[in-house]
Amino acid sequence: IVEPEVLMDGAHNIDKCYQVTTDVLNECYNELKIHKVDLSGTVLKPNMIVPGSKCRDKCSTAEIAKKTLDCLKKNVPSIVPGIAFLSGGQSEIESSKNLNEINKILIKTRKKAIRKKVGEKKKGRRKPVCRPVLLISDSSCDEKIE
Repeated sequence: IVEPEVLMDGAHNIDKCYQVTTDVLNECYNELKIHKVDLSGTVLKPNMIVPGSKCRDKCSTAEIAKKTLDCLKKNVPSIVPGIAFLSGGQSEIESSKNLNEINKILIKTRKKAIRKKVGEKKKGRRKPVCRPVLLISDSSCDEKIE
């Protein structure tokens, strides 16, 4: 389990979180490469890209999900088979809403990839178009999330 820690403490905005997370992920994977860690046997437990807990500029769940997925797509090697999210200091409701939004985007992306794959198969070409992703939240709330 690879668990780089980027805290949400402070007044930083979502863009600062994105940049710091990018830097941390790059350094983390550089070190793992130096030590010859087989990334195909790892699971990443990253933070979501969120503004600091004292930031005045609040972000929508859609923006958090989009930036989180963009950061991970750009900075996590494709050989990493799974990503598991914990709440990372967010409330159970907040982390569940953000995870739900991330999953909505992934489902849309997966559907597009499947349609593309079916189209390529019909043309006689077959290319892998998806990589597996595992999303887990430690939030276990019984409240309805809308």
